[in-house]
Amino acid sequence: MSIKTLTVEYDPAKERGVFSRGETLTGRVVLELAKDTKIECLSVTAKGKASVFWTESYIYAIVSYKAKQHFFSTTKILLERARPESKVLSAGRHVFPFSFDIPDIDLPKCWVGRHGHISYFLEARVSRSMRLDCKERTTFTVTSIETSTKINPFIINRLYIYIYLFITTASYFTGEGLEITTQITNNSKDTTVTPKYIFYEKQSFFCKNKRKVHTRHIVEEKGDPVQAGQQVTQTQVLQIPNILKSTLLNCNIVKQEYRLEVTLDVPQERDSEIKLPLIILLGSPKPQQQKPKRSIWFRKLIG
Repeated sequence: MSIKTLTVEYDPAKERGVFSRGETLTGRVVLELAKDTKIECLSVTAKGKASVFWTESYIYAIVSYKAKQHFFSTTKILLERARPESKVLSAGRHVFPFSFDIPDIDLPKCWVGRHGHISYFLEARVSRSMRLDCKERTTFTVTSIETSTKINPFIINRLYIYIYLFITTASYFTGEGLEITTQITNNSKDTTVTPKYIFYEKQSFFCKNKRKVHTRHIVEEKGDPVQAGQQVTQTQVLQIPNILKSTLLNCNIVKQEYRLEVTLDVPQERDSEIKLPLIILLGSPKPQQQKPKRSIWFRKLIG
């Protein structure tokens, strides 16, 4: 074979080894030839895309769902035949430098989920006459700008039993404790209620008008029972694991979301629940500051 090796390399990003929108990526394609070789074209392409794929079984068939979203694709020609006599490269090692400007647009971060992924990569391609193209690919990491958000309180009115829920913010870092303070008033005559706290993730995948959802409980704990005629204030801390992916909302075909679900476990009654969206950020929590607590008022009808 005339091509011994084809590699594509890039220089690490200056900050944390990952790239962000608007930054410049520099690198080189290294082509090593065993003998003099005729080259039609040598190019390198930078791409960013998202892909989803899943199948669903029906009575008479298995249907596949597949979708892609392209964020950018830029190609640079490093070597192209201009004249017949200039297309031959001598045996040995050849280095071709390149640079790309990552588009200054809202790019989602690299991500891998149950039925899809988001990736960014460089692909070098050598074209020769009457031969299959020789290709080599390497991935690079892109991160998105993550920001915190405030929670929007909402109210569901009922009678007899209500839970008053306090949390300080809707944004948390991995490894941080999610502190929940609840004030439960049980005005029923003979019913004991128990609050249950669930922190879970929700991955959504989209293909045209179809959606595939995968949920997973991450932390699940119960509070103390509240007897009839009591008013009790409880504080529960759910520890957010360090290994979670951050929230992903800026892609059309995949989403990574998190929810806090607070449920009142009432015997012989349908449980009532509050589901709050939370933003999970990567990194270390900032030094604690006094934050005004947000509240949600929830009542559950008995009988």
